[in-house]
Amino acid sequence: MKHLPTGVALAVFFFALHPAARAEITFAIAPTQCSTPVGNFQCTLILPPANALGIYPTLRFTDDLVNDSGGLVDWSTALGPAGKYLGAGVIQRNAAGHYLSYPVWSRVCSGTSCSEQVTSLTVYFDGTYIGGGTYAGLYTLHMSYAYKYTFRGGWRWVRTITGGLVTLTQ
Repeated sequence: MKHLPTGVALAVFFFALHPAARAEITFAIAPTQCSTPVGNFQCTLILPPANALGIYPTLRFTDDLVNDSGGLVDWSTALGPAGKYLGAGVIQRNAAGHYLSYPVWSRVCSGTSCSEQVTSLTVYFDGTYIGGGTYAGLYTLHMSYAYKYTFRGGWRWVRTITGGLVTLTQ
């Protein structure tokens, strides 16, 4: 009978004792512009790297930050820790019924205009895999704002996701 090399044996031992260590995936979020900062926060996040076909996985979400009335997450071509494609999910609630969405509001200025906006957001969510099974996760976003003139919309605040992480667990 062959023996495993020491490094491989240690890795097998580690994963056997720590199954949660292999049941987590983290995506970095590519910078992108999102909806104007009014009402529901909606955005489609790009999660590099691209798959073998050159398609980037995405996370599309909505979150009512003002009224704390929850929101949704939806995926495109993203594989979860179980190796299956991710289906839709919802923002989690705590025992008191409050949604686990934690915006950080700050005063932002662009040129001579200032406004109170969300500059950081952490959200916990649950969902199902396509074909069955559940996953959980969280995303943390960092945002910046600019007050810009658009030809058809006049002056408006433009929100840019400057980075963050999405972490999924089985």
